[in-house]
Amino acid sequence: MDKKIILLGYSGHAYAVIDAAHSSNITIAGYCDKQLNKKNPFELEYLGTEDEERIEAMSSGCFVFPSVGDNHLRAKLLAEIEQKKWSQTNVIHHTSMISRYAKLDSSVFISNGAIINALATIGKGSIINTGAIIEHECLIQEYCHIAPGAVLAGDVVVGSKTFVGANATVKQGVKIGANVIIGAGAVVIEDIPDGMTYVGNPARNIKR
Repeated sequence: MDKKIILLGYSGHAYAVIDAAHSSNITIAGYCDKQLNKKNPFELEYLGTEDEERIEAMSSGCFVFPSVGDNHLRAKLLAEIEQKKWSQTNVIHHTSMISRYAKLDSSVFISNGAIINALATIGKGSIINTGAIIEHECLIQEYCHIAPGAVLAGDVVVGSKTFVGANATVKQGVKIGANVIIGAGAVVIEDIPDGMTYVGNPARNIKR
């Protein structure tokens, strides 16, 4: 029986999720959002908001996936999925490479060409985007977003709801706190406390 998923959110990030789902023969049953989207490139059925009875009825035969890029909104949606006990699944593009010794929690998205190596752990609701490399023994905590082309050398820790920008590089063994923003192309060579914004090469703190 084919796997079917309902998307919570339907915009830019959802398009990547749909592409990955289709690459793995997953059917999109429709989407939920605040309102009907005028832009509908995949011609998906609008199922209303996640609070409507129709979603409750369909969810018994489908997985529900939070398909938004914003870490905090994704965490909120996943909390609702858990509260309503809807079935969860991961969406993984077939071109990604994931070690058999890596561990993925629930509602994780792995995009086109991403690499996750041995003993890495990816927390629930996290995004590993196009071409990102997560090396051995890295720990990505819940609701993180590792942007396209980012490279995390071995044994890196990334705290909850942290964003690592496109093509950023994080030195082996570095520990990054929660709710951190790392700018595109940054080179992180030292630990970063919670709530900081770091940019540049070498990465330095700027006021948020």
